[in-house]
Amino acid sequence: MAAKPFHLKSFPEGAWRVAWLGDVAFRNRYQSYSQPSIRVTLAPSEPTAPAKLVEVQLAVGALMAAPMDSLWIDGTKLEAAVPPDLIRATVEIDTTSLTPIKAGMSDEQLFGSESFFLPFWQHSFHREHTESWCLHGKAGD
Repeated sequence: MAAKPFHLKSFPEGAWRVAWLGDVAFRNRYQSYSQPSIRVTLAPSEPTAPAKLVEVQLAVGALMAAPMDSLWIDGTKLEAAVPPDLIRATVEIDTTSLTPIKAGMSDEQLFGSESFFLPFWQHSFHREHTESWCLHGKAGD
């Protein structure tokens, strides 16, 4: 018996890719046992599509089902590989060098330079999430 495809009702119709996992908040923080949610930025899955980004709320409990770069059509997750236009690299990180930083932070505070760790021209998906946390680290040898 084949497994039923995973479906998220909060995702819009159309073909989308999870581009950024942003701010965490409680939808109703006065309600006991409420689960935090995370703002997820979706980008069109086709590289030629206009760069119209969509924001949705996703319960943290469902986060494992929607990892970065996962593909979705009409709220149903595709089991396909990462689109061919995206390049993936494996980098070993020296875990002793990890520092929490904000996504919109410039490296001036750490290195005295005036550039940004995640410049918008290279990675526009965090534009609405510049206060979300990331880990900065040095590549291992």
